[in-house]
Amino acid sequence: MAMSWYLVASSGPSSGAAFQLVGPRITIGRTADNDIVIEDNMVSRHHARLEMRGDTYVLTDLGSANGTWVNGRRISEPVSLQANDSVRLGKVSVFVFSAQPFLGGDKTFVAQEMAPERTPRPPTAPVRPQPAAGGGPVCVVCGHANRPGVRFCGHCGQPLRVSPASPRPARLPVWFLAIGGVLVTLIVVLAAALIVLLVLPSRVKPTPSVGVKPTLPPMTAIPLGPTSTPTETPTLMPTATSTSTPIPPTPTPGPWVQVMAAAEVSPPVFGPDSGSLSHEKDGSVEAAGADVDLRDFAAEAVFYNPYPAAKGDWDVGFLFRDAGKNDEFRLDVESDGDWSLNDRRGDEDNFVDTGWISDLDVSAGGSNRLTLLAEGHQGFFFVNDIFIAELDLSSRTNSGDISAAIEIASDHEVEGEITAYEGFTVWSLATQVQQAAGVSATDTPTVPPPPPPTPTPTVPPPTPTRRSAGIGLIAFVSNRDGNDEIYVMNPDGSNQRRLTNTPGEDWHPAWSPDGTRILFQCMLGGTFNVCVVNADGSGYTQITNWTKDEGLAQRPVWSPDGSQIVVTRELAGGQKLIVMNADGSNQREIVSLGRDPSWSPDGTRIAFIRWEGGGLQIWTTSPDGANVGVLTQGDHDHMYPTWSPDGRQIAFEYDHAHVAVMDAGGGPPRVIANKGSWSLSWSPDGKKIVIAPPQEGLWLVNADGSGLTQIAQEGKQPSWQAVP
Repeated sequence: MAMSWYLVASSGPSSGAAFQLVGPRITIGRTADNDIVIEDNMVSRHHARLEMRGDTYVLTDLGSANGTWVNGRRISEPVSLQANDSVRLGKVSVFVFSAQPFLGGDKTFVAQEMAPERTPRPPTAPVRPQPAAGGGPVCVVCGHANRPGVRFCGHCGQPLRVSPASPRPARLPVWFLAIGGVLVTLIVVLAAALIVLLVLPSRVKPTPSVGVKPTLPPMTAIPLGPTSTPTETPTLMPTATSTSTPIPPTPTPGPWVQVMAAAEVSPPVFGPDSGSLSHEKDGSVEAAGADVDLRDFAAEAVFYNPYPAAKGDWDVGFLFRDAGKNDEFRLDVESDGDWSLNDRRGDEDNFVDTGWISDLDVSAGGSNRLTLLAEGHQGFFFVNDIFIAELDLSSRTNSGDISAAIEIASDHEVEGEITAYEGFTVWSLATQVQQAAGVSATDTPTVPPPPPPTPTPTVPPPTPTRRSAGIGLIAFVSNRDGNDEIYVMNPDGSNQRRLTNTPGEDWHPAWSPDGTRILFQCMLGGTFNVCVVNADGSGYTQITNWTKDEGLAQRPVWSPDGSQIVVTRELAGGQKLIVMNADGSNQREIVSLGRDPSWSPDGTRIAFIRWEGGGLQIWTTSPDGANVGVLTQGDHDHMYPTWSPDGRQIAFEYDHAHVAVMDAGGGPPRVIANKGSWSLSWSPDGKKIVIAPPQEGLWLVNADGSGLTQIAQEGKQPSWQAVP
């Protein structure tokens, strides 16, 4: 009988829940397309994956912004979990990998007897689990109505079964989920809106004087989706009386939720991007632009609070429909809860609308997700997945750039501080996207639909054979002596010997082009840095001196001439690619969101991976960060790209279960081994590839997929090079 495993939440928003692990592959993240959904802003949309291996699960981080930790150590490659291991996702969500759905000696079932603890965010109410729209399954344990397609309850964590009880009225928990029964809902909403127009007082917009921000009563935030019977239409509180022309009450944002859901599955025109904006006492707005030219779009970003409220005010927001310097819409959210839409024209402020947000997170270290949809004369504004207001955009209908911005209010500048942002993404609201949701699309350009996912090719499992020793040496990592150190061996697995012997881990060796030195990431100074050692084990040298706050180094590799190094630098806001001289000087960022680099043999391109279109895709960039483009597509993961010595092919791990090869310019993958590999390296002559299947040691395979051979029972992270 197979053993049952659970992730028992010991802290964070899911505290008290026990998630039973069912199935060979389980995804964990913040969005509804995951098997286990964690309602925590510090958890990435697609944060981690669990895969059944033998009688346990292997945990893999999927390039999350805030990391995955096992027993207090951040993981950079898959880890096989053991009973009672501690697993942390991000900063606060901690779980215990357990064979029982309770902690310690307390045999009270967590999911049934312990209500999940919800810590209020001042000044907001506690976060409550919300039922989902679309007729999703109802949990028989706690009664929570879940999103369609999920296998675990989003409230108590129990596996979902068909409920004999009638489901409660469904609500939409996040802004980008499609509402079930679209056509029926739209008809009812239109009928209700007509009734509202006839029987309710008109909402009046204020006409503020130039340069003066009007004071209005607070606006009531409306949760996404219906919260009562389908015939009731939520409306905003009426604003102060004005002599301007009345406009109809704000409609439900239901159709626009569907627009966002449709846009979400289309490739973004920008992002997701992460970075930081500096607070400078110069009276100007600090912004990071997407370098696009759009009128109709959807934009989203998560902004992290720069400092406690006691230290000073702050604000965040978007600039859009930018027509030049100080000539754009400015959507501003301030730390006191006020928000405003300003049609800025030169030195004149023209406030179109204002209000107050009740669900703003102003806590130290907190964050807020801002979402903006703009189409023609109207827009919709969301904060933390809660609908805030419909926006009147009729005064400015030009196309322009979209920027994530701070210091939109000139008095919100604490010198020397920074505001970090994550997931800044822009989608174009194309015609077919809006039509799919039943919304008109006036003057909106049409873009072609995304290509279908590439099917998973398979090859018959090759018969293992013993091969003769090849050329050069293979460097690899082993913990056979109790710590991860760098070793080298002959290509047939003989003459294995250790090169490093340090208190911290040494990972991901990479041979220099001349075969005289080995580059690797080394645990020094409380974080991973970049180090180098001679091929005989002498000359151990630390190249970078980063602190924990400056990030950690991952997978450094050489340029083809050995004069430069490219490395992943992982920070709280995401993973970046850094290029530096071989001695560690002249460090510069070339890609703001990417990891696992590989430098092409001709020196003109650097391959790396980034989340795109439902999976981890292979991208390339020039060494100066220009000419960034994606090579793969679909909802499969493409990881650990490695150029062939002649630069004509790229080998990579495909969907965590295969090793594949494709042409350097892209194209369909050609599977050469039905084994996953967390690292791989070509032989110097390009005829073979050394791979490292999880927990299976090191193997050789010919580039055409024949001759799969195990050369070492134990080892990982190989690098193969000719040596003098």
